[in-house]
Amino acid sequence: MAVSLRTYVYDEFSKARSWLDLRRRLISKGFYLKQGKDSVRLRDAYSNVDICSCRFLGFPSAQLTTRFAEMRAASAG
Repeated sequence: MAVSLRTYVYDEFSKARSWLDLRRRLISKGFYLKQGKDSVRLRDAYSNVDICSCRFLGFPSAQLTTRFAEMRAASAG
């Protein structure tokens, strides 16, 4: 099941250009993000059930933050 979930949301995470873009992409798939104690968590948009961390999906939140900052800087420059 974990592999199916990773495959299902992979494009959303890999193609997102910002946190807002990622959130919009995920909501279209029925998910949303919630900041947890030590991580950003993927949750089901309909039942509000916590599913897993972004790290579990292969996209650690620190890595996403860095990538989004670099994209923002590149587009501003």
